[in-house]
Amino acid sequence: LVIVLLAIVVGVGRSVAWITNTISPFPRTQESSCVSYACSRRSFLDECTTTLLLASTTTTTALRTTEQQDRLWTPTSLPLMSIEEAALKPNFQMARWPDPVLRHAASLIPTDTITTSSSIQKVAENLKQACIEAKAVGLAAQQCGVDASMVYLQTTTSRQSDGFVMMNPRIVERSPEVETKVWNEHCLVLPPSLELTVLRDAWIVVEFETPTTSLCKQIKLTGELARACQHEMDHDRGILILDHVSMAELEQQQQQHMMECFNKESTKSSEREKKRCNNPNAPPSRNPKYWLTSLRANSFYSFIHFLTQQS
Repeated sequence: LVIVLLAIVVGVGRSVAWITNTISPFPRTQESSCVSYACSRRSFLDECTTTLLLASTTTTTALRTTEQQDRLWTPTSLPLMSIEEAALKPNFQMARWPDPVLRHAASLIPTDTITTSSSIQKVAENLKQACIEAKAVGLAAQQCGVDASMVYLQTTTSRQSDGFVMMNPRIVERSPEVETKVWNEHCLVLPPSLELTVLRDAWIVVEFETPTTSLCKQIKLTGELARACQHEMDHDRGILILDHVSMAELEQQQQQHMMECFNKESTKSSEREKKRCNNPNAPPSRNPKYWLTSLRANSFYSFIHFLTQQS
């Protein structure tokens, strides 16, 4: 009877061993079963700890991402140049907030010097080139530290040389207030993550002088060009899009940006965990779906292996 019972135990042990190796997410040997069980338990505890700290880790990652963007943003301190000084520059550098030059209202260009000064032509050409290189819709000379009321606007989205320079631009007519448009704007002189909601006139009529003549011209701008022109004319007066919103809106925008970073990191973490759970060859620490099965199989297998060794 004892021999029969031992034979049954041995047979059951071998059957369980075969079943364990079949359903286990990774191969095992008899010698490593107890070690595998201990490693699985430690891995499971690590997995639980990681899951519990996921929210705080994601928040920390979002904060780190924002801090990295802040560190990458390098403010400038450009000197304020006259037209003659700016004409000696081979190219223009764009100021970066909080450069004090961005708060300086540009001086008007005397109309009697427009046709006689070669410096104005050079500044206009450099301003145009700087706008194209920055891939901007428009650019004010004030953004480059030039004390001159001059704005360049692109008329096409091809980012080529299709555009015009306005000197001493002023709005002489604008759309009714009920037609005001809402825009989400970025600014090249502000950190790239900053996006603010501002109100702009639907259309405007701008009067200006050209670099080649002192005669006044008028142009009606609508849509994106009207928005871009108002944006650049704000720069011409030392105004940033920050001045169009309240401190409460700035704080809300910052919180929204942090939540976007949090959601992106959460989505990435969820996708990674989903891939790990769907991978049958992943170890227990990366595959919680199979952890209980592996733990039970390891535990029962170790017990049966102990009995067979004793017999």
